[in-house]
Amino acid sequence: MSFENQIVLITGASSGIGRCLAIDFAKAGAVVIGCGRSRDRLDSMLEEIRPVSRSSMAIPCDVGTREHVQSMVTKVLEEFGNIDILINNAGIGMRKPFVETSLETVEEIMRTNYLGMIYCIHAVLPSMMVRRSGHIVNVSSIAGIAGFLNIGAYCASKFAINGFSESLYYELKPY
Repeated sequence: MSFENQIVLITGASSGIGRCLAIDFAKAGAVVIGCGRSRDRLDSMLEEIRPVSRSSMAIPCDVGTREHVQSMVTKVLEEFGNIDILINNAGIGMRKPFVETSLETVEEIMRTNYLGMIYCIHAVLPSMMVRRSGHIVNVSSIAGIAGFLNIGAYCASKFAINGFSESLYYELKPY
């Protein structure tokens, strides 16, 4: 698959897997739009990929906030006309017994890991369907197919990602 001049939106691009994906896609000729919550880390990622992908950009965005996602996607569509590949990679986790985990923490994990993916797909999908072109990649974890000690909320968010992804696959198969 050629990524030359493909517009690739990567959430959680400021560190870890997302940063590595941003660098690899840029080296493969893609225009990378990296988003994340840390402006400093996004700027660092952008510095690394700009020599090979001059049009790439970084957009600070909390994917757990629907309005932030819609604003980001609108900006990308206005600037580039389309999004060829959406990689939902943003995620947070924590290791603590459930009984010691605040409900606010559980909500934050679900908002970032699961709802952030939902918000991004919902914002990007209509333009992909009109063009009958595009790819969506939802990054999950082994914790999405098996439960593990002290990461119940994280496991739940990844199970949700897997279930939604499978369902969406069948829904979008005609496209």
